[in-house]
Amino acid sequence: MRQASNSASAEKIAAAMADRFVGVAAYAVMVDEESGEMGTPRLLSKHGEITDLAA
Repeated sequence: MRQASNSASAEKIAAAMADRFVGVAAYAVMVDEESGEMGTPRLLSKHGEITDLAA
């Protein structure tokens, strides 16, 4: 797992990692910095086979 500062960076990181892994995905997640609670992830891009987080 890698953190990115914006969605474009997240998609670039995922694309760069795609050749080394069976499946790579980039997600956007809103995090409340005070409580640390995370919102529901939103898929930005995927490469290969990934598991469904909603399942």
